[in-house]
Amino acid sequence: MLQQITISWALAKLEQACRDYPALTISLANNESWQHFCHEIKVLAPEYQWQLGDYAQSYNSFSSCETLRLPIMVFQDGKPAAIWPLNIHSVVDEYHILSNSSPVLPPMFKSVLAEKSQKSIIQCCLKSLYLLADDLSVKKLTTCTIEGWNHHELWTKAWMMQGAQLQASHECFVDLTLSTSLYRKQLSKGCKSTIKQALSLWDFELITYMSTAQRDAFSYLHQQVAGRITRSSVNWETQRRLTEQGLSFAIFVYDKGKLIGAAQFLTSTELSAYAIAAYDRSLFQFPIAHGVQWLAIEHMRSCAIKTYHIGARCYQGEWFQPSEKEQDIGQFKASFASEMRLKQTLILDIQKVT
Repeated sequence: MLQQITISWALAKLEQACRDYPALTISLANNESWQHFCHEIKVLAPEYQWQLGDYAQSYNSFSSCETLRLPIMVFQDGKPAAIWPLNIHSVVDEYHILSNSSPVLPPMFKSVLAEKSQKSIIQCCLKSLYLLADDLSVKKLTTCTIEGWNHHELWTKAWMMQGAQLQASHECFVDLTLSTSLYRKQLSKGCKSTIKQALSLWDFELITYMSTAQRDAFSYLHQQVAGRITRSSVNWETQRRLTEQGLSFAIFVYDKGKLIGAAQFLTSTELSAYAIAAYDRSLFQFPIAHGVQWLAIEHMRSCAIKTYHIGARCYQGEWFQPSEKEQDIGQFKASFASEMRLKQTLILDIQKVT
């Protein structure tokens, strides 16, 4: 029988984890306290933003039997020291501990915090994970960090010292501080030609404030391409509101007034990430996404965003055995990348932890 997950049960586990660290306390943050903490952090990966937590929770609610959001704030001597987004949800009678809808993120620390304090918080976080996993019969925990994005050396080291298995892969990034002309020089002739072709074939629309009609059009296209409904109407509305809040923008592609492509991007002060896209499969012999990426990059640059995370570059021999489609998508993303960064996936087998 599955453990019933509730806020009170989760808080009890978090408080238990803090008993060995008298200076630390843990509570669940609200929107206001989380946002206030984030305001002090200049560079913040989009997945740490409160609104992205809302988005992930609405997505998890659609795909899970049970789901619980735990926006954890860690205090040291009564003062906010770190935030840590956690989520628990069950799929087919099995619980998973995540951050949003992805592997567990490292805690995000206050801008100035001593290394000793960071180590204590990390150990407290790990103990919290063990206690939660024990009650939920979770056998493995996974975390991911990417160089220059959300990587935290002390977090990675703590997992490795607990016996975590390390797997490496590559992620595609664009350095948006490069001028347009210098960035173009780094692109292959084939990529530049395809961008030019895409821009000449279709009509593109930059959307910084998505209407409900545009939301519905995006949702319908995504459903047609996927062949099924993959997210709820609530999730699509949460996704739309990200544009209202200045945390996202989209680019739509039209052929004589018909929507044939749409992509949405997440943004924070200095960072941006590729989030979701759908393109008419009947037109795959023509370039569409190339034009979208180019215009998105130009818009990010105009917003003074410095780094764009496009996504994974999958190779045939990867440890997670990517499909041919995933390899093709990775190759497409790599064609726009100005640099590749190492992604570390750490898998901790709870049963082997002593």
